Amino acid sequence: HELLDMLHANLQGHVDTMAERVQQLDGIAIGTAQKVAADSGLPEYPTDLTKAEDHIRALSERYRDHGEKLRAAIDATDEAGDADTADILTAASRTVDKDLWFLESHLE
Repeated sequence: HELLDMLHANLQGHVDTMAERVQQLDGIAIGTAQKVAADSGLPEYPTDLTKAEDHIRALSERYRDHGEKLRAAIDATDEAGDADTADILTAASRTVDKDLWFLESHLE
């Protein structure tokens, strides 16, 4: 589905940028499916959904949660004096908010 492809591409671009930033700060970006799933604060995605509207609702809930976490991370990195990381997170937050708006417009 084109909508899901767009959402994936938007997220993937920011994930790559964040992983690069972690490496620049001498961290190790571990992005295996197992590690990401284990450390995710997002609720598990339901596997019994069959209607597009139900998927859009589930995605909207997760995008809303992700946006809130990004904004908290922006505040934390800003307070730590890391303006570059805050800028990366701000760009991701703008995209997530825009995509959430787009998702929710499909529910109206």
